[in-house]
Amino acid sequence: MVAILAGEAEVGSDRSADFAPYKQNASRLVAVGGEKENSKRCVEKVEYIEDEQLLVVLVGPSRDRHIRLIPVSAIDGRELKWIKVPDTKNCHAFSVGRGSSSTDNGFFFCVAVKKSVTVFRIDRSDKRHHKLRDYAMPGTPQSVSIINGTLCVGWMTGFRMWNLNDHIQSALVNFEDASLQFLNSSQYDAHLMIDVSTADVKEYLLVFSKIGIYVTADGRRSRSQELMFPARLANSPIPASLTLLHISAFSPRCKLMSSMFAVQNGFKPST
Repeated sequence: MVAILAGEAEVGSDRSADFAPYKQNASRLVAVGGEKENSKRCVEKVEYIEDEQLLVVLVGPSRDRHIRLIPVSAIDGRELKWIKVPDTKNCHAFSVGRGSSSTDNGFFFCVAVKKSVTVFRIDRSDKRHHKLRDYAMPGTPQSVSIINGTLCVGWMTGFRMWNLNDHIQSALVNFEDASLQFLNSSQYDAHLMIDVSTADVKEYLLVFSKIGIYVTADGRRSRSQELMFPARLANSPIPASLTLLHISAFSPRCKLMSSMFAVQNGFKPST
């Protein structure tokens, strides 16, 4: 459920909870905003776009997940519609990101449904968005993100990027590199792509459920070193996260962080 407490949003994913935002009023919580049709729906994920004063929300139940856009002013109690985004029914992942600062610094969100990803642009119309493009995927998207105007998608055998301006794509796992061919049969879930480029070298860290691999922009291994996680990453909305240039990896056996790795050198800090 989503709660607004003392001006800060708290997000949980209790599938049995009703979907209702709350506002603190003295010693009790009072439900505000929303519509009757949102009753008994679960929140899977929330992204907040501060510049647009907009929440992008993935709501359930699981058989009818879809995306809704919620103006922040609706949380303040104003009678505003929660905008249902079409073509997002049965989506299983989404992400919010910004365009390239050199050409377009607007906001976008991408939605994964089955073996496709749809990209939408945030605008100032009544619906607050418009559809840009559908992208067909070679596998079921497990990781989606938008970074500096680039759509990044990961699936069980690899990662790929699409430029949102010219739609040129580039594969980040090149199977002409014999050292990466094991990914074809590894059954490792794709969780995260991190840009670790320097001023001289374009480089990415691909995070799978058991391993992290450094690659070049043409998808070849850039370092012999790998990140080896002590256990398969949890099958949860956030199995791994990036914080202050460190990966926090979570395993099913551990309710808290399982391991932390520095993304630039791959070392696990001593504790």
